[in-house]
Amino acid sequence: MRAPLTPIKAFVQDATKRGQAGDASSAEDPRLSQWLLVAQAAERLAELKPAQRSEYVKMLGSTVLPAREGRPTQIEGDGRVPTDAIAELAERLRMEAEDMERAGCFELALTTVSSVCQMLARGSLTARLLATAHLGRVTRQIGELSSAADCYTTVTTEGQRVSDGPVAAHGFIGLGNVAHSRGNRPSQKAFFLKALELAAKGSPVELSAHQGLLITANQQGELAEALLHGWRAHDLAPPESQVQFETLINLANTALQAGFPTAALAGFDYVVQRTTETRNRLVCIGGGIQAAARMHNRAQVEVFEQLGHDEVKRAAAPYDVARFYFWAAEARHLLHDEHLVASLVRDSLALADAHGFHELRLRAESLLQPSQPDSRRALTTPVAEFESSDPIVKSGIGRLRALAPA
Repeated sequence: MRAPLTPIKAFVQDATKRGQAGDASSAEDPRLSQWLLVAQAAERLAELKPAQRSEYVKMLGSTVLPAREGRPTQIEGDGRVPTDAIAELAERLRMEAEDMERAGCFELALTTVSSVCQMLARGSLTARLLATAHLGRVTRQIGELSSAADCYTTVTTEGQRVSDGPVAAHGFIGLGNVAHSRGNRPSQKAFFLKALELAAKGSPVELSAHQGLLITANQQGELAEALLHGWRAHDLAPPESQVQFETLINLANTALQAGFPTAALAGFDYVVQRTTETRNRLVCIGGGIQAAARMHNRAQVEVFEQLGHDEVKRAAAPYDVARFYFWAAEARHLLHDEHLVASLVRDSLALADAHGFHELRLRAESLLQPSQPDSRRALTTPVAEFESSDPIVKSGIGRLRALAPA
């Protein structure tokens, strides 16, 4: 893994990227200065001896780390709270890092979580493994898949060595996500199944495993299984949370690939109207573009595409941006707007080459191949939806359609 930037360099890079988006309110976000202080505090805590840390935290007071409720997303499966002050402090810093991630400030997040891992080097094994899983997630989001896989493998190996299945499950979720980004579907499914086996029942990790298996089943064309896993994940998630929105996005993708573009569009539109998180918005927008294209709704395609170009400017992760460009290119291909396809494919390929998104590269390159006349004529007509007699499918698709505004 490349060395994280110093806090000030991470701050400058994240602030510059937000400023380049042309959004003054984003570039001048007061949280950036606060997060710089957090990253600097984490770096200093990693340097201090354990006996010196409590005094340093007292000196920081509530200015840098004000009291707040909640816990980071990656915690022990059964919800046990940390048993020592350093582990508690690590969770507090990781909560700040998650806010950085949500705002697209991945360099500050990387710097902060790296310092947390160093701080925990001689502390609680559980706290260290959870922080390592968090580090894997940050590195995965900035496109460093090999480094992310190394982090996750550490979590699975050490977690299983001490018979802590719920903690090891975090690592298997991460490895499943890395396999998904690399297009390795057999490994993807195996990792998510292992995570489901080890996860504590009703935990966020169980939810993530169901989400991963939803995606896997969707890729393999297993519609009923995808809907079962998807709605199970949805019902485990807190209502109107980002996690629930992500599950709805995946369910909408399932409906789209199974030939239910109207239900898919209802799901994508429901989420894009409610989430402000760039990562989720880009996925929704990309899905909405595809659904609208299959319905031959050019006006809706153009609306979603413009929303997507706006989101790309907001410090989005490389894989999410690459997928958006591909989805926009695919939609324009379906509408026979070939003069727009090439530039979108080039943008997608540039990121795929830089970060090793192999499956995405193959799919994007396929759009540059000459189309067969028969297939082009078949795409001229909007896709017609069919009705399934399978009760699981009817119920799952019906729940999505019900999301459409009255």
